[in-house]
Amino acid sequence: MVKIVRFDNTGVIVDRKFEPRDYSVPVGQQVSGLLAQERQRDSSTRFRICSSANGGLRLGIFALTSRFSGEVAKRIALTSGCNVIWAEARDCESLPMSNVDAQLIVGGLDVADCPDHRTWLDCALSLVRSDIPLLFAGNERLAEYVRTRSADCFILNNILSDDMRVQPQQLSRTLRELYMRDLVHKDGISSLQPLSEIPIWPTPAVCERAFRHHLSQRTTLSLGAPLLMMDLGGATTDIYYGVELLRSADGHVADALGTYRYVFASTGVRASRASTLSRLGLFSRLYDLLNCVFGQDARRYYASIRDNDTQWITDELMFYFCIGLVLAEAQSGSESGHPLALERISTLVITGGAAKVCDPAIIGRIFSIFTPRGSQCAPHVYLDRNYQIWTDGIRQLPLNNQHDYGDAL
Repeated sequence: MVKIVRFDNTGVIVDRKFEPRDYSVPVGQQVSGLLAQERQRDSSTRFRICSSANGGLRLGIFALTSRFSGEVAKRIALTSGCNVIWAEARDCESLPMSNVDAQLIVGGLDVADCPDHRTWLDCALSLVRSDIPLLFAGNERLAEYVRTRSADCFILNNILSDDMRVQPQQLSRTLRELYMRDLVHKDGISSLQPLSEIPIWPTPAVCERAFRHHLSQRTTLSLGAPLLMMDLGGATTDIYYGVELLRSADGHVADALGTYRYVFASTGVRASRASTLSRLGLFSRLYDLLNCVFGQDARRYYASIRDNDTQWITDELMFYFCIGLVLAEAQSGSESGHPLALERISTLVITGGAAKVCDPAIIGRIFSIFTPRGSQCAPHVYLDRNYQIWTDGIRQLPLNNQHDYGDAL
């Protein structure tokens, strides 16, 4: 969907339009045509453009071990907006390199005498593609050796310290920067830059900026905190939350404002439909989830999903299923590594496509599945039907010629 919001000179919204995506042409071409129509209405019209034309940066990980460096790198990548296509330890033969946008090599502590490590590293380096960005976040004693083999490699701090503590900051920031840049250069989006009075921002960064503005009470919305925001789309589901929702903050580093963003890269209603339905069929709370949506008819639909009969599932139903799957993951922390205390939430914000079609009563029932038995927690469900979160975010972006995603990450 292409969203167009018109403001007057004082920043007041004049009107909103939502244009369906025309998949017969690149998104950049479609948007260019729509902006030309707007310019015909008023030649003085100024534009601000952001992009979400992506399903997440596709990353391949070479890891020395799957249990330590591989698992740590995977979690850092997932929390940074990446879609991990493969994470391979030791055996690096015949990997699907054509399916990734970036390559990452991790593994080992910072020791100099490690012949086995260098042998494995030679194998990994022999498989990397020179036309795909390569990042190295492993043994820093081997960094210069890696640079001699791949001059364009991004050399980063080791993600594991000598005492095995996780050091995610530099890798996370680099991956997020790659992810954000990929968003604004996809499908002809970058060609629209001359039409925009600000640099083209990725929509996730715009939404996170708006989320932070809400926490600091610099927004048009009045929502009770603590809050959890879910942005549900066709390819990914992003969640935004504050440090106060962490079940335990030990060992986890938030940014300066104490906010987090986590991307469920394979949970969505269209591009990620197959992977979402696959997880749904194995979901331990499937019957409870279906009961929230269908009531007494849940048993019949339960059997269909277990039998892999899913043709009848609409986009609206997919949104409910995504919400259930993501809340379960957020509660357990099995992907992100830090479980959330859902019972502390005062407001559950739903934005993206789900806000246009979902029923807040059904969402409330789904939420109740994942709170402690006997809990009186019943958060207010706010559906961002007019994309007010996104509107606030893009309206408050600074007028400069520099991308500053770091302030929004």
